[in-house]
Amino acid sequence: MGQVSCPLYRQFAIRACLPDGASLRQIVNAVHAIPYGRPVSRTTQGVLSEWKGTCSTKHALLAELLREQWPGTKPRFVHRVYHVTHAAVLERYGDDAASAVPEGGLTDVHRYLVIVLAGQDVTIDITFPGAPAWDGHRSMSLACGDGCDYHAGEDPVQEWAIEAHWHAGKSASWPECPDHPRSHPLTPVLREDSPVWTCPRTGRLICGVGQLPSSAT
Repeated sequence: MGQVSCPLYRQFAIRACLPDGASLRQIVNAVHAIPYGRPVSRTTQGVLSEWKGTCSTKHALLAELLREQWPGTKPRFVHRVYHVTHAAVLERYGDDAASAVPEGGLTDVHRYLVIVLAGQDVTIDITFPGAPAWDGHRSMSLACGDGCDYHAGEDPVQEWAIEAHWHAGKSASWPECPDHPRSHPLTPVLREDSPVWTCPRTGRLICGVGQLPSSAT
């Protein structure tokens, strides 16, 4: 796949001390190596300047880098809603992390990426730097438990809404696509300089952003 020089890529390559012409595998593993932590600014620039990120912000940074350098990978976000147990967190991450989880556990939303390589979907999860590095070909293991997966847009508000709807016993596909109920959320895009909600499967325009019916919120 051909590469195109882009400002974000140059910033990241310098910060991560990457060589000229770094490979896709090197880029993925360089983002993977960024320490886990919530940046004050929950943006790609926040991750770069503070050099730490979460599952949301690290995957957002990686997605931007891939779209700029390897657009053929077509990175897309997936949100997994799953139940976190106190025992599982204690075993995997230790006392500090487990102290934030009640004995009965809690519901969490984990973000990861799916990219296209050689015509096949490949799962990428670079949340925690201590996990095994990506081999450049196969899907990575997810840094979370079993749960329900929902293809997502790029708006972090969707991530918060998914978790809130799950807790309320509603469909976690928010805002739910009216053409495909309980299947996937709508995707926000720009049409003629106006933000609108569209079906990610067909591209059909559903309504303008801010014009969702009350039943969808």
